Amino acid sequence: MSDRKQVILDTATELFNREGYQAVGVDKIITTAGVSKLTLYRHFPSKEALIQSVLEQRKSQFLTDLNAALAQQDSPKAQLQAFFAYYENWFQSDDFRGCMFMNSVLEFGEKSQALLAINRGLREELIALLSQILRHWLKRKPAQRIAYTCNMLIDGAIMSQVTWGKESEYSPADIAWSTAKNLLATEGVAI
Repeated sequence: MSDRKQVILDTATELFNREGYQAVGVDKIITTAGVSKLTLYRHFPSKEALIQSVLEQRKSQFLTDLNAALAQQDSPKAQLQAFFAYYENWFQSDDFRGCMFMNSVLEFGEKSQALLAINRGLREELIALLSQILRHWLKRKPAQRIAYTCNMLIDGAIMSQVTWGKESEYSPADIAWSTAKNLLATEGVAI
């Protein structure tokens, strides 16, 4: 990837994360990145193509970081707990402003099937990752159902963190983890 293309992606990622997709125009990205309009459109034929590239890059980095955090754990229980702890750490970071994937769906809805597909792809990978961990205790169908539910818990935790911020007396990620443990207990799995 060319240096200018990466500068455009990094600039767009920061601006979209901070201000939203529709609020940030191409001119602002060009000015902030210090590139020409021709350079931007040479690498990205449309703003939607730029958003897709931003999300694909973010997805790749996110999954790499999450998998690295899980790989450091020595047991399935520790991996499952680390999954939720990863989100807690993200929630406390300075650049947390909600989920760029969820925000893209909220801003564009069904107007962009490509953005929906990226979101679905990420969710499918997270569910598969969680299912793999849960298969240490459960058969395939219950593991998939609980993985799907854990993904919903995390999505809810993200929205709660955005809504309440760091000043909340409750940690949405910790509540999601407690709820996941309770759900597993109903399946006979003590965590």
